[in-house]
Amino acid sequence: LFSDNRKELKEKNATVGTQALRNKVLEKRAADMEELRLEVERLKRTLQDATAESGRALKRVGDLQEEVVAYMESGRALAEENCTLEAQIEELEERLQALEGGQGGAGERAP
Repeated sequence: LFSDNRKELKEKNATVGTQALRNKVLEKRAADMEELRLEVERLKRTLQDATAESGRALKRVGDLQEEVVAYMESGRALAEENCTLEAQIEELEERLQALEGGQGGAGERAP
């Protein structure tokens, strides 16, 4: 009878010990899962922030591209205007030379 009680007590202790160990493992697993859940939430927020920043950067790039196009168009217009002005200057110089040449021997032309 004594050995039967002892054997039964050992089995109960083993069961209680196993259950305690199982509970500890489950608590650790729950803590790990909570830690992972918090990390996932943090990473989601980081991703959202990065996505928003990326969107702002892309908008800025678009704005800068528009600005560059405007400067290029302005530069093209100025280049055309320069060509027109150069042609007018050339024409005026030719007319001036013709006028100076028509004066006869009135003197040397300045270079």
